[in-house]
Amino acid sequence: MLDDRKIGNRIQHLRKMRGFTQEEIANKLNIGDRVKISRIETGKQSMTANEMIKFCELLGISLDNLISNKKLLSEDFMGIAERYTSNNLIPIVERKDVIKKLYTDLASQELKEIDMYSEMNKTEKISHKCSEFNIEKYDVDDIM
Repeated sequence: MLDDRKIGNRIQHLRKMRGFTQEEIANKLNIGDRVKISRIETGKQSMTANEMIKFCELLGISLDNLISNKKLLSEDFMGIAERYTSNNLIPIVERKDVIKKLYTDLASQELKEIDMYSEMNKTEKISHKCSEFNIEKYDVDDIM
């Protein structure tokens, strides 16, 4: 049986990681208002299968991952990446776009971690320098 509270906590965590407010989620998914999202996140309201799918699509996770919170190991990701990039049925332009998106998402995530660290340590100047460095480091258009 699904645990609405655990799923709600997972949704809340992912929503915050991606920088969405409850109201933004409600508007993007067109499934009610901020109050409904709050009730889902606290486990006070169950979701339909369609709502779960919408959340997964917006938050960029699989339904299985949302329900079980199963974490993939880096070897799992590498296996998936290798199968995807070597699949000749997928146009090379599409494969390149996916790799580019993954790369820029990782760069963005790294910058957020630097910003969080600088806020905790009140070192905005260092963060700014690190951010400039990382933006240059992750200039995807140069490598693609």
